Amino acid sequence: MQSFTFPPRLNLYFTLNDEIATMLEEGKLSYAAARQLAKLAIGLLRGLKKSIASTHRQYFPEFTYQDVVRCLKHLMDTFQQVNRGLIDRIAKCWDNRRRVFVICDDYVLSRYAKKAFRCDKFRDPVKKKIGLGHNVVDTIIAVNGIELTVAVELQPKHTTKPKTRRAKDQLLAALQELRLLNVPLARIRVAIDGGYTNGTVLPFLRDEGVIYIGTIHRNKIFRLFAAERQLQQHFNTIPAKFLTVDGKKYWYAVRTLNLTTYGRHQVFAVQREGESEVKYYITNDLSMTPITFLRCLHERWWIEQSHRDLKQQCGLRQLFVRSKASVLGLIHLCNLMKNLLAVLLVEAGLSFWDYPLETLIKNEFTQFEQEFIRRSQKNGAIEKVMT
Repeated sequence: MQSFTFPPRLNLYFTLNDEIATMLEEGKLSYAAARQLAKLAIGLLRGLKKSIASTHRQYFPEFTYQDVVRCLKHLMDTFQQVNRGLIDRIAKCWDNRRRVFVICDDYVLSRYAKKAFRCDKFRDPVKKKIGLGHNVVDTIIAVNGIELTVAVELQPKHTTKPKTRRAKDQLLAALQELRLLNVPLARIRVAIDGGYTNGTVLPFLRDEGVIYIGTIHRNKIFRLFAAERQLQQHFNTIPAKFLTVDGKKYWYAVRTLNLTTYGRHQVFAVQREGESEVKYYITNDLSMTPITFLRCLHERWWIEQSHRDLKQQCGLRQLFVRSKASVLGLIHLCNLMKNLLAVLLVEAGLSFWDYPLETLIKNEFTQFEQEFIRRSQKNGAIEKVMT
């Protein structure tokens, strides 16, 4: 019979609780608050699919539920300070030759509690249907296989602050963080979804002197030579040329167009291997080559991966709370948890390419616990429970 061996690469099972607490204390949280939130974060990370009250009873019964909620409320006010410390740590390990990608998007976090803070009916772009939940707008920075959240907010229904302006503010915050780290503009690329490729965000990015890539709808109408035409009418139905990026073929066509209100841009029509739909993108870099464009476009995948990791690995799908402090506090805590894991990976000389978060959680927690229990039973330290 083959024996099970578990080679932990980061030993997070024994150190992560202290790492989280230290991170929070450096953000000016009290010792007690940092310890409570660290235990809550560990409970969420294991994906128990239980409420915060159930997690509290199992992992930190010595504290009250009200104490934990008060700590979450304090975390809302100190999130930026705590997160800035993580950004400073990860920036020390960056490869200064690599491009830095700032990526903004939004997603829907499904809920069942109708009276939860800023919970309403939104269209989920993944499920392609309307459902109850939170509309979360976030911005990440991605460098060489590592991504971390810079800003995250809930977009309420019928607000006076449009989602595009909220995204603009987040992009500005991310660019300011990179300026503090002395990252030159020549290394920065901004990637945005179609909802933000508009007259609010694009002029701001041009004024900042940043190169950007944005999705744009094929039916977008522009005036060209005194005639209004849809964007797709400037291209053939199927792109003829193709390039291979990371083992996947991309058929593409490119034209330089002077788009009404947007200005002069390169427009790329791209059809991915295995997909029938042709998608359209614009960039203000008129000299960007197709292979560089496709490689930059491929980096936008990191924010989709970030959303999956937050929901499936960091406990964000366990958002069984309703008050403002609990909802925002848990969202911030899950993002800080993901960012801390990214920092620990980089400091160990790894990246999410080498050690995806799903694999990390499985190896560092699930498999370790299983092997620990098996060996403890074999040594007689604990008794085997028969069901």
